[in-house]
Amino acid sequence: MSGGAHSFSMGVDLRGLESYLDQLGDAAEEAALPACAAVAKVYYDAARSFVPRSSKAHYFYGSSYKTTKKRYGPYNPGNLQASIYRVYSKDNSAPGRAVYHVSYNYKDAPYAHMVEFGTSTSAPHPFIRRAMYSQAVQKEALDAGEKVLMAAIDKAAA
Repeated sequence: MSGGAHSFSMGVDLRGLESYLDQLGDAAEEAALPACAAVAKVYYDAARSFVPRSSKAHYFYGSSYKTTKKRYGPYNPGNLQASIYRVYSKDNSAPGRAVYHVSYNYKDAPYAHMVEFGTSTSAPHPFIRRAMYSQAVQKEALDAGEKVLMAAIDKAAA
């Protein structure tokens, strides 16, 4: 091979691949809501499982109890657990991005923050923060979301 340079040219038609990737992208975007719902369900279940539960009806006393003698309740056993919710947030979500909130209903359990954070006379019993920061719960939540997402992509790829 003496003399001139040798070269070759080739062309690749990627239109099929682009269409395939678009299809997978659309499937992933559509799976964002159910995947996020699966993640939120894991955190919701964990928070509910971490809530301390009284064995009988109970009251709570506000910070002004010493002067007003006002108490709130009675609240049935499991009331705080029942007040925990998960809800899809339309305002914070967008195409391909779903947001859920997991918290407690303050109107149903106005003492929830005192359980979560404690008071001057009572130790905290975190249930929302414990669910949020637990490495085991985080792993389970990510696995649940990934399972839903991969199932949607596998379906689109078939």
